Amino acid sequence: MNDQYVYTKKRSEYGRQCMFSDDGPKVETILPVKAHFEDYILKNPVHRGTQIGSVLAEHEANTVRAEYDQHGMNHTEGGWPRDVNPADEEQTMRYRKKVEKDESYHPSILQLSHAMEHTILQNNAVNIYESYFDEYDQVSIAERATARTVNVYRDPSSVKRPVTHLSWSPDGGARLAVTHCNLEFQRAPPDLTTFSYIWEVVVTLPALGTREIRRQVHQVSVQGLPLEPREPGLATVLGPPRGQTGHWMQVSEAYGSTNLILKSVVTKAVQENPNKPQLVLKPLVPLVCLEYNPKDPNCLVSGMYSGQVAFWDVRRGSQPVEMSALEPSHRDPVHNVIWINSKSGTEFFSASTDGQVKWWDTRKMFEPSETLILDMVKIGEEQSLSRAMGASSLEYEPTIPTRFMAGTECGNVLSCNRKGKTPPEKIAAKYSAHLGPVYALQRNPSFVKNFLSVGDWTARIWNEDCKESSIMWTSNHNTPLTDGAWSTTRFSVFYVTRMDGTLDAWDILHQQREAILSVKVCDDPLQCLRVHDEGQLVAVGNSNGTTYLVEFSESLVSSNRNDRPLLTAVSDTTIMMAMLERESRREKILEARTREIRLKQRTRADKAAVPQTEDKPRREESIVTEIEKSAANEFLALIEKVR
Repeated sequence: MNDQYVYTKKRSEYGRQCMFSDDGPKVETILPVKAHFEDYILKNPVHRGTQIGSVLAEHEANTVRAEYDQHGMNHTEGGWPRDVNPADEEQTMRYRKKVEKDESYHPSILQLSHAMEHTILQNNAVNIYESYFDEYDQVSIAERATARTVNVYRDPSSVKRPVTHLSWSPDGGARLAVTHCNLEFQRAPPDLTTFSYIWEVVVTLPALGTREIRRQVHQVSVQGLPLEPREPGLATVLGPPRGQTGHWMQVSEAYGSTNLILKSVVTKAVQENPNKPQLVLKPLVPLVCLEYNPKDPNCLVSGMYSGQVAFWDVRRGSQPVEMSALEPSHRDPVHNVIWINSKSGTEFFSASTDGQVKWWDTRKMFEPSETLILDMVKIGEEQSLSRAMGASSLEYEPTIPTRFMAGTECGNVLSCNRKGKTPPEKIAAKYSAHLGPVYALQRNPSFVKNFLSVGDWTARIWNEDCKESSIMWTSNHNTPLTDGAWSTTRFSVFYVTRMDGTLDAWDILHQQREAILSVKVCDDPLQCLRVHDEGQLVAVGNSNGTTYLVEFSESLVSSNRNDRPLLTAVSDTTIMMAMLERESRREKILEARTREIRLKQRTRADKAAVPQTEDKPRREESIVTEIEKSAANEFLALIEKVR
């Protein structure tokens, strides 16, 4: 249906053209008519609304969280009925003969043997151990650095407490120990729990109950069926006959020998359960730190809020096995405990904000074996606990068993030697690191002379030989830093946590002005972090009692072949100095120049009459400038050569 009509009209039919002109305003007055008031009806106001958009409704549903539990079973001897005792040889022999007389037994075994023979012939045709690409160099693929949160572990208690320490178990990082403690003095609620937790992190565990029988044989019998060994390269798996229970048998042979390996494989799958911890530690006092024994995954030591230390064994339950007395312990909360690389594997030492470092033995927990007061005094003076600097962090390298480092609350880093005879020998050096407490302190896993310190708003990399200043440092962040650690696999990467809930990953080989990757983990402040031994997982804990498991990409985990020559200095003159050695040399030059200026000022004050030539300082400054320029040119030449 068309409702339009078009017509035409001539211009002449419009009439004469209108001519407009400007005119002033005119005020018109219309007076009210009294007769109209009689027809006016007064009504109440009426409100009416109009909505053009569609009506939407929001609904929320909070489902009940499913509680999971896990139970393990050690299946060492399977396939037997309930009334047959596997330990009784006569019963098992009678039952085995009974099964072998069954009519379906031999057809089932013959049916399995055909698949096994096909696999053997397949393996004999191809060398399964041959490597085709040994002569080629591995090419590193440029991958963008990424990260993702793998799992979240929340504090099961009703009143949430901050995470103060994290520790991975030494058996491949299968478990994660998390301590919760409120360190705010006299602000903890009365119903605050003291529990800490051990979480299961690994998804699958190695085979359990594996038995190996190595024999030089020419004939093997499996389930009563003789199997003739073929050519080298045999590798197959046999199962029980159909309709019967039993465990699988794995028959394998090393390539090029007749040494057969018969394995009874029993696997146990452990599913990660972030809702329920594997073990709940129930101390009388909240734990501030908890550390696994690197030689025994069942043993742990902890530092408590009361200043005591405790020894734990997960096989003994949720209570501590040994605990130090209150009198010989620390006076303040113990912030760090570290195991010592000793022959017995039972020694550890602890540090607290009371300014003391104590050495302990789990076999004699009634008193410390040695005590060191962090008070730097001159020769002949006595140390005083009132002048001691409180320890906020601790560092120990097993390859240097007699030396350790302590970060203090006043921002200093102390390099200590346990075997020193006098106090000045025990506290050998002091580094003025930060404006506030040193929250993290760790040596580089590959270059132990360089260590990382985290405090105030920066993270700094130091060299032991440069005490005046750090060789590298980050720019000041907008929020304070709380913790940091080196990567365990890629020695140029370190991680830093911030108060705004961000986890930064720095790679000093790629860029030094900003982090290579920043991950916003949560909105709450991050308190601590711990890197997994494999380097790909990083556990971080926040102030709300939640622990996040963050997985990083391969580019931040594995090291390239050219990374080590770039980061270290090589003695060959054809390969120029690299980053750390160059920065260390620069700091040494600046330190020498600073000492020289101070010495000259002191000399001028003492001997003002001694003439000084004006060209000598200029000549020395030119020498320093030439050395710095040559070091920079050598480093740039090395970069161009690697490219």
